[in-house]
Amino acid sequence: GTLLTFFPHGRVSRGKRGSGEVTRTLLAVPPGSLRYWHNRLAGVGVEAGGDGRLLFEDGDGTSLGIVEESWPAAPQPIQPHAEVPPEHAVRGVAAVELTVSSLGPTEAFLTERLGRGSKS
Repeated sequence: GTLLTFFPHGRVSRGKRGSGEVTRTLLAVPPGSLRYWHNRLAGVGVEAGGDGRLLFEDGDGTSLGIVEESWPAAPQPIQPHAEVPPEHAVRGVAAVELTVSSLGPTEAFLTERLGRGSKS
């Protein structure tokens, strides 16, 4: 399976951004891969820019990004893709950015329920 899936729906209107949702998903690629991804995106007409990362939107307005990160060795070989060389393949989700109206409940959920971070 995969952690992030997109389902095309031809007749659905574009979503509206707001509070209580993922604002951007950042995908991790191996160090040295940003130039490859910049060229690949430019080749299909997608403008991507950013300082040390590529930020862009897909056709539905979903905010995405690509960042270079060292990633642990995969337990299985990277599945080949006809157009993406394995040395530049996406390794996983590096981070998600959230938009919330109030930090408190979200912070509590992430730190207390999921055990991430620490309270000081």
